[in-house]
Amino acid sequence: MLTFGRGVAGERVAVNPAELVRETALIVSQTFPKNITLVQDEAAADIWPVIGDKTQIHQVLLNLCINARDAMSQGGQLTLSARNVMVDEHYHVLHAPGRPGPYVAFEVRTLGCLHGNGKH
Repeated sequence: MLTFGRGVAGERVAVNPAELVRETALIVSQTFPKNITLVQDEAAADIWPVIGDKTQIHQVLLNLCINARDAMSQGGQLTLSARNVMVDEHYHVLHAPGRPGPYVAFEVRTLGCLHGNGKH
């Protein structure tokens, strides 16, 4: 996202998604308010590596977590995970411009009150 959106160049290497999730979870657990419960879904032992800039991917995950925190001012649950996803030709046709093949999906999910309005 940063590379394409801002033209930021980065080092493209094999990155371990489980490690990125663990590192992001550590920062969240140490810095977010205690009324936000962190759930870290353990990535499968066979999670595929991704090619990219580790720092940029980490920054995107952390920014998503910060946005989630800001949306849950009354607290809630924040879940971080990564999983393998195989995109087939059918999915590709419905969700162009992606290509069929193996991907890793990162997920930042929330359950909580949004902006103090009591809605979950």
